[in-house]
Amino acid sequence: MSLDEHSLLYLTGLNYSLLFIFWLTCLTFAPSALAFDSMGLTSEGKIFLVSNPTPITVTANPGQTKIFGDIDPKFEFTVDPPGTYPFTGALSRIAGGTVGVPYPITKGNLSAGANYTISFVSADFYIKAKPITVIADSVAKQYGDPDPALTYSFNPKLLAGDDFSGALERLPGEMPGEYPINSGNLTAGSNYIITFLTGVFTITKSTNYQITVTVEPGQSKVYGEPDPVLRYFVSPHLFPGDTISGSLSRDPGESTGLYKIRQGSLTAGVNYQISFVSDDLVISQKPILVRSSANKKIYDGTRSCSVVPTISPGLVEGDIGGFIQEYKDKNAGTGKTITPKGQVSSPNSGNNYEITFESVHDGIIEPLSIPVMVSVSNKVYDGSTTAILLKCWLIDVLSGDNVSVTGGAAKFITPDTGNGKSVEATGFTLSGLDSLNYSPNHIPAITTADITPLGVNTTVEVNPSSFTSLSEIATFTAIVHGGAPLEGGPPAALSATFSFEGNSISNAAGQTMIPLEASGPDLVAKLSVPLQNLTITGSMVSGTKEIVSTINSKNSNYLIEPGFSGTYFEYSTGFEIKVYPNPANPLSGTGINFQLSLRHGSNVKIELYEPSGKQIGELFNEFLEGGASKTIVYNHSLRQGVYPYRIITDNQVVKGKIVVIRVY
Repeated sequence: MSLDEHSLLYLTGLNYSLLFIFWLTCLTFAPSALAFDSMGLTSEGKIFLVSNPTPITVTANPGQTKIFGDIDPKFEFTVDPPGTYPFTGALSRIAGGTVGVPYPITKGNLSAGANYTISFVSADFYIKAKPITVIADSVAKQYGDPDPALTYSFNPKLLAGDDFSGALERLPGEMPGEYPINSGNLTAGSNYIITFLTGVFTITKSTNYQITVTVEPGQSKVYGEPDPVLRYFVSPHLFPGDTISGSLSRDPGESTGLYKIRQGSLTAGVNYQISFVSDDLVISQKPILVRSSANKKIYDGTRSCSVVPTISPGLVEGDIGGFIQEYKDKNAGTGKTITPKGQVSSPNSGNNYEITFESVHDGIIEPLSIPVMVSVSNKVYDGSTTAILLKCWLIDVLSGDNVSVTGGAAKFITPDTGNGKSVEATGFTLSGLDSLNYSPNHIPAITTADITPLGVNTTVEVNPSSFTSLSEIATFTAIVHGGAPLEGGPPAALSATFSFEGNSISNAAGQTMIPLEASGPDLVAKLSVPLQNLTITGSMVSGTKEIVSTINSKNSNYLIEPGFSGTYFEYSTGFEIKVYPNPANPLSGTGINFQLSLRHGSNVKIELYEPSGKQIGELFNEFLEGGASKTIVYNHSLRQGVYPYRIITDNQVVKGKIVVIRVY
């Protein structure tokens, strides 16, 4: 290679640029002949090597720690890419000494020389709490004394300026024994972690204290009641926190008397000696009031009562009351004195009770109700319940009593007819020495008798109003003469039915069984009905019509003869039709004329049919007002023959025929 002395040659390799400056006009060399010193200058000429620094990454190792109070360790790290580097200096961290707080590791003064550029990746450094061991000192006290101070030792030592706060504590209790000592709220601060070794707090038995337990005098209970809690006094007082447990007892027995009170299970514990002073429990009689019970009975000739006295308060369970009561005398009456007597069957011969007897004065002995036998006569229905009493007498009088019956009256339970009807007798009077102890019995009825029906002769007339159209309302009035034969009594019949040419007629309320009402000696039934509801083909043509009326429901207390009868009335239609000429000749030019005349408004339709029966069509279909007259002319050519027609209104259908002839 030839270069002048001012030429520059840059040789670029992997990490280097070589600058060769030659003062020789021409220099020939082999690469192997070059020898570079550390400054890049060859021994054969002025040759310079310029180096670009190599980048490397230094990463602080994570998880580096120390114990509180120790000096910082040398911070370790890794290099990427791995290799041997001429490091000088060391990593550092952010200053601080608090346990548990992260302190970032810094690059510090770490260097690899001018040939390397360092990229640094930090990590956190932590200070851990310093472990120390605290050992509780075992201490003791005598029962009843105050607690001594709880002490302890520890290692290793705390750092200068640090100290403990809080105190140890022990398991509560004051009875002799061992109680563990625990750490309580003792602490050296968050920079230390304590391992605690427990101690023992011992309470030793003291000398046995002497106390006196004295039973409270005058304790008692009433027979049958539960024992009271037995009371006592203690002297001198126990130590604070100490109590007496258990209870006193007494000698067994539940009857009245004195029972010695014993110490029983009473104790103040092993630290006390008890001196016991006894007394008696007194069981006294139970006071009870035996009071006669109010009683009501039927006269039976004795002083006995069916109930027993009341006992207040009640007897003790297992005891039996042997009490009865009786009337002062046997006779019927009110406000009678009832007296109790008897005793309790119980242990101690009944002496466990103090009994007070009390009589009542509201006893009742009711007269004995005895049957009164009677006989009465039969009668014809007269609307009343009166019965004629023929004879009366008593039965079931107690043996030896003197009593008889007089007076009295009888009546039927109902006034209606029937055989074997019940009769009730009342108003009897008793006489005799024992008459006040009895009352006559007349419930239920004493006997029976017959009430036969009353004969009634009746005649009937039915008067219809006049009307001439199917759309009119017809009012009919039926009168039954002699229908109410008894003054103020019930009618002889309850209802009737009316029929028109075999069809039932209803009243304005829609009833077909028309109620009959009494009016003086007669029965009256009224009904209003639109006769179009009764339309029967061919029935409502002009002429004489018949209404038939019949008794529907007779009163069983009467014999009604004869029954209802029929009546007649005249009817003329309110719809007139004239068809002319008949026969007709369509060739005459006059046509077939249908002349309609309506007394009441209605829709009218005229239908004309061929002789074969096929409908030719509707000649007319309109509403005509009442009183209107209308002529409809059919002027079409028709063959010779007989042509049926129908005229239909709201109330009826009229059928007819027109004869057509041709005259040429």
